[in-house]
Amino acid sequence: MNRHNNTDVNINEHINNSDYIDLKAITSKLFLSIPQALAFSLIGLVIFSVIFLGYTNFSRVSTTTRIVFSFKGSSNGIYPDKSKFSYQDLITSDVIYIALKSEQFNMTEDFQNKIKESLSIEGIITPEQIKSRDRLIALGQNIPIIIPDEYNLTLNLPRNFPLSLDQRKHLLNSIVNSYKTKFERTYAVPPIALGNLSETLKSADYDDFERILADNSFRIESYLIDLNKDAGTFRSARTKLSFGDLINENKDFNQIYRNKTLGLIHEGNLARDRKSALIKLDYQIYELSNLEQLQAEEELTAREFLNDAANHNSNYILGVKSQIVENHSSNNPILDQGLIDSIIANDTYSYMIKKALEASLKLKGTRVEKNIIIQKRKEMDSALKSIYTEDIELNTKAAKSIKELLKAYDILVSDIKDTYTDYAAQEYSDAVRLSAPIENASFWNALLLPALAGLIIGGCLGMGLSLLDIKIRLAK
Repeated sequence: MNRHNNTDVNINEHINNSDYIDLKAITSKLFLSIPQALAFSLIGLVIFSVIFLGYTNFSRVSTTTRIVFSFKGSSNGIYPDKSKFSYQDLITSDVIYIALKSEQFNMTEDFQNKIKESLSIEGIITPEQIKSRDRLIALGQNIPIIIPDEYNLTLNLPRNFPLSLDQRKHLLNSIVNSYKTKFERTYAVPPIALGNLSETLKSADYDDFERILADNSFRIESYLIDLNKDAGTFRSARTKLSFGDLINENKDFNQIYRNKTLGLIHEGNLARDRKSALIKLDYQIYELSNLEQLQAEEELTAREFLNDAANHNSNYILGVKSQIVENHSSNNPILDQGLIDSIIANDTYSYMIKKALEASLKLKGTRVEKNIIIQKRKEMDSALKSIYTEDIELNTKAAKSIKELLKAYDILVSDIKDTYTDYAAQEYSDAVRLSAPIENASFWNALLLPALAGLIIGGCLGMGLSLLDIKIRLAK
């Protein structure tokens, strides 16, 4: 009986012991497993590092920097000349080509395509901008488009690509400089057309001077007016002039020098070659005669439509009106058909008056221009047939006046260029700039992750084997 009771007690103790974990034994095993865990950690570190080093030749390395666009209009998506701006313009094909050429790198098409495919630029959205957007969403307000203040420019190439890490940094810097040079050449430099007047007048006859000088003066005035709108308060430190002052200087140039020169040419019907001048005048009359015929037909057509509109000829102007009488229920609004017809007829009549007036003014303007050229041709022909002694004196005065005109024009253009150069230096000095150094992804930072993984996995493996009472020892 006692023997049976002892057996039951042992069984109960075994069952009770199986319900508990012996932490003391586990802690003891873990403590004893530290040397083995350290050994496995070192083995894991070596194995994972070797794997990483073998893979690193096929991995990609990122070369990055930050770009800021700070010229006027960049936040609205436009360039200073109101054309469309996109941050992707920084990595266009022409910019990459110039950058590669300046660094004397491979210029093959395949190489350029690989560089272009590896370049990317994306905006940096700050946490403050995200919080502000979320706040507007919570208030139920309209969400404005978030315009990044900075952009990440990245060149992501394989490590074994035929460009060293330093060359990649130079290439990224050269791309930014190439775009900056393109921007400055387009917007920070006065137009090339300014200053070409002397060469144009040398190859032109006197009868072309009026058109050339008028066109040139109009371009300068339009250019200065646009600048004065954007920078009306700017005054150059070098010339002490504003763009408004330059507009007045251009007017003085036209009033004094241009009108004097053209007056002398007109007074004596002067020309370097009057026969060639007659040929040009004949061709101008021919062109204007053809244009006059075309505009006369347009005016006639417009007048026919105008007469039909005045007579309320609906079949021709307004279209055929439906004769079907619609049944209106008491719930539908009733519109007076006569009122609708009257509104359409009046609108059509007003439109046709406008078109007829435009056609008539164009035709009359062409006829006036043609008559002026016909009269000029008669005077030139008369001057060709009769030789006046005063021609020599007028030619001398005209030649002297032209020299004075070109001298005054050079002064005007010099003032415009110097003033605009000072303005551009102030406005576009930081239009495109780097806001962070150009850096390559660190090799040691890339190695850190697999090394840590090897240490952790190796250490866990060593401890796990110790808990299973598997111990690895060196053979003696």
